[in-house]
Amino acid sequence: MSMQIKEKSKKLKELLSQKGYAVKHTHILQILSQLERNQSYESLIGQKKLSQKGQLQIDKANKVLSLLQKSYPSAKISGGAPRDWYLGDEARDIDVCIPVKAINELYKDSEKLLTSLLKILKPLNAKKENFTTLIEAYGDIVGFAHGVIFEHDGLSYDFIFTTKENMPQLFDVSLSNITFDGKQFNPSTNFLNSLVQQEIKVPFNRLNEEKVRNYVTKLKEKFPTFNIVVD
Repeated sequence: MSMQIKEKSKKLKELLSQKGYAVKHTHILQILSQLERNQSYESLIGQKKLSQKGQLQIDKANKVLSLLQKSYPSAKISGGAPRDWYLGDEARDIDVCIPVKAINELYKDSEKLLTSLLKILKPLNAKKENFTTLIEAYGDIVGFAHGVIFEHDGLSYDFIFTTKENMPQLFDVSLSNITFDGKQFNPSTNFLNSLVQQEIKVPFNRLNEEKVRNYVTKLKEKFPTFNIVVD
């Protein structure tokens, strides 16, 4: 390795370390090769410019999210949608994670929950036929209650009620460790590290689940240059 490359590697590693990114030497070389092609460091991890369709999705989603936040102030859009928006793409569907103190009777009774949501989303003229309940759809994931799918204005939302408080980490796969609170994106360090290192990190104990494997396969198709890494 030339002295020039070594010096560049050292400076870049120092810069990334100051920003809190854990970067391996091999990834430093990958990043340098991208920088040599006139890509800035910020272009690797920074928020990309949204298309008009992507911005329209955010505008629509904010109407739903702002109403939910009146009853659930900590509700955030999490996972794939904020990742895709952050990277300048359109989202396929929108997961809204709604923290609750406990999974009480309201969240176990689909009729009571739908009645509550209809009241919350009344300004959108939401009707019962816009909802589909997924009782205990997330029962195999610790801290999750169940989801409610809400279809509105051309977008599909999955309301996920959970007792988990660490919102960016609700989804195990590193490229989904990001939230959007209606005003700003909140990417986790794990998420940003994945962008820098070009990796899709998956916990070993989740790989035995078919839906997780299918999700990772789709991510690999979406990000073909990223390597799958098992933690």
